Amino acid sequence: MLMAINMRQTGLVGTVGGRWALRHVSSKTSLWTGRQKCRHAAVPKFRHYCRTRDDFADSDLIHNFGFPYSEGFCRQQFGCNSEKVVQLLEPLIGEDRCKKISNVVSNRIFNIVPAVEGLYDLGNVAAVSRTVEGLGLGSLSVISSADTKFKHSARTSSGSHKWLHTCRWQGTRECLEAAKDDGYNIVVTDLQAAVRLEEVDWTQKTLVLFGNEHAGISSDARELSDQRVMIPMSGFVESFNISVAAAMVLKVACGAVRNGLDAPGDLSEEQQKVLQAVYYAKHIGSNSEAIVRNLLEREKRAEVAIE
Repeated sequence: MLMAINMRQTGLVGTVGGRWALRHVSSKTSLWTGRQKCRHAAVPKFRHYCRTRDDFADSDLIHNFGFPYSEGFCRQQFGCNSEKVVQLLEPLIGEDRCKKISNVVSNRIFNIVPAVEGLYDLGNVAAVSRTVEGLGLGSLSVISSADTKFKHSARTSSGSHKWLHTCRWQGTRECLEAAKDDGYNIVVTDLQAAVRLEEVDWTQKTLVLFGNEHAGISSDARELSDQRVMIPMSGFVESFNISVAAAMVLKVACGAVRNGLDAPGDLSEEQQKVLQAVYYAKHIGSNSEAIVRNLLEREKRAEVAIE
């Protein structure tokens, strides 16, 4: 049975092919999530596809390192716990997508934190973001001063930034000292390093820093690092593109973590529930908070009416 309900203020507009659909309408873009295709009257700027921040980063309950979210965050953001968020949003998401999100959540790793410093090519930031998310890591730190001018590129992050907790830091020292205070081992890639990738204990909390495309890592990174590793190379070239380097290092790191835990990811069951709620909200989009609160209010009114 199809239900008709007027919820245009929250973005709920009815059903598409028997499923609830969401619509976000602006003067330039009409976007439906459901079986209908996306229709774009205008193409957003590239920066929109690779913004170096998390959708929920403004919350004071977000952690910079490790698993960033909590039940307290869910209550602050949505007005209820994570289990309730999932219950309310799941009917608005297709069954296949829900299964995909659950699978991704169970494979997420947050105790390995990739970081990049001094990049000026926005395409490289996007490429690293795509690599990080594709390997199952949940966060990325981007170190760049406020006046950094990025070189634009045709490459995109393929939407990977949406699923990453991304922190931006003004300086390398600020980022690495904060990571050390949080108990993280600092590993940096360096052409003059003596430690092999396999010699690093990836099962402990680790921040992995990748340097500038041309200059490599900074002096602050060398000073504050606990270990410096070099990617083995057998050809004439002396360095890889940063996204390739990140893929090679992080593939080893993720494999070591999963083998050490004998599990696909490093989140507890409680953390997985919270992350599932966050990813449901990210899938819905910017109206997710309003939708959840609207549905909560409707439930309250229904309960009062029954009494």
